[in-house]
Amino acid sequence: MLALDGDEIGKWVSGEKTPKFCHQLAQYDDGSGNPDGALAYFESTRNPDGRGTHASRFSRFLGTQRPLSPSYHLQFSEALANFALRCVDPIVRAYHGRLIYAGGDDVVAVLPADSAVACAVALRAAFRGHAPGVEGIESPSPGFLTLTFTGHQDQSRRAIPFIVPGPDADCSVGIAMAHFKSPLQDVVRAAQAAEKRAKRSRERGGLGRSAVAVSLFKRSGEILEWGANWDDGGLALFDAILNAMLVQELSAKFPHRACELLEPYRTDPAALILEANTFADDPEFESAFDEIVRCEFGHALARQHGPKWPENKELRGALTLKLTGALDGHLQELGRIKLQAQHKLQRLTGLLSAVAFAHRARSDDVAFETGSTP
Repeated sequence: MLALDGDEIGKWVSGEKTPKFCHQLAQYDDGSGNPDGALAYFESTRNPDGRGTHASRFSRFLGTQRPLSPSYHLQFSEALANFALRCVDPIVRAYHGRLIYAGGDDVVAVLPADSAVACAVALRAAFRGHAPGVEGIESPSPGFLTLTFTGHQDQSRRAIPFIVPGPDADCSVGIAMAHFKSPLQDVVRAAQAAEKRAKRSRERGGLGRSAVAVSLFKRSGEILEWGANWDDGGLALFDAILNAMLVQELSAKFPHRACELLEPYRTDPAALILEANTFADDPEFESAFDEIVRCEFGHALARQHGPKWPENKELRGALTLKLTGALDGHLQELGRIKLQAQHKLQRLTGLLSAVAFAHRARSDDVAFETGSTP
């Protein structure tokens, strides 16, 4: 179950986040033939008589935010409506899901476990006006999308761009993964709770917005939590491992084995202590933690080969470099936001558990479709 909500929409509505005029004035850099535009005029440093130059007289104006007005609210409402009514359903269906609700910046959808995270990434891309990687939806310019229908009789008709919130806006997503027999309302509430965890500040144990949070509900009753900010490399690592497992380059046991190797380094402080940041590991362990993770990850990678592990040395090296590179990028971003070793370990083991859950769900689907025993 997936729940999406826009970040700080109230600030956009109140005018606190209205764009500056330098981002609103026309500039003809699209090859249309007109070299000038309103922005070029206001940025000009040449005197009106054409002689000499001066500092732009309009620098203060260009740095001023667009004033709040009924037309601004109409345009912002149009952008939210376009996202909900034109983009969400085609994207959810492209990832084999079904839309339950879409209104403005709120979305609720049900999806297969192995495609839910990828769908979240595509929805966020569309919300920000970037091409989501779904057939029929393109981005002619940042903040604008076009929608075409495959099989339309008149293929020569030019798609008309429509506005969406754009690259300065963002959203957060909560995902709850559970067994298909779990009560639906409980899973919906869990997804909405995960979305709130994605928005919660890091000081209070959340992800600080612009993030996706995942809650895993095991049949045993255990609940595992994982989350990542959109640009911290966690999603790239999740995708790299899951794809390698789906094509059987990695064994299905890989995430379990990697978790087993990392588990002894957990000191398991109480949740309140971990959230309050009153517990700290030994400084030497903190400094060596990234290298420890790389060694254990590499050990699991060297042992848990799938039946289609590349025999060619170059292909094998490329796959290993892709996986270890994704891990390095994630560790660097976690270090940049200054997470303690135990917080990093919690993120990594949660990521590996989410990969294992998604892969197992995909394997069960394939077994059901083919009639074979998993």
